[in-house]
Amino acid sequence: MIIVNRYRLFGTTHPGLIGGSKPKVATPDVVRRIREYKGNNPQIFAWQIRESLQKEGICPADKLPSVSSINRIVRSNRRIVFNNDGTITGM
Repeated sequence: MIIVNRYRLFGTTHPGLIGGSKPKVATPDVVRRIREYKGNNPQIFAWQIRESLQKEGICPADKLPSVSSINRIVRSNRRIVFNNDGTITGM
């Protein structure tokens, strides 16, 4: 009976995977844009950054980084400097 229920729910009788990793959604362009938002407005919240990424079409809804991922990017130790000529320098 349990095996039949598993097959109905999941389409297979094989056990599921536990753990694993999710695909990375924070591409270098997304990280750069997140840091731009925070640099331009230090008071902005991560959920607001997430909404902006979607509204501006930078990330589709299914590829948006989570709020905790955005916070991790903002808190990361690596500093990014935006130069006047539009280039980015990492420190």
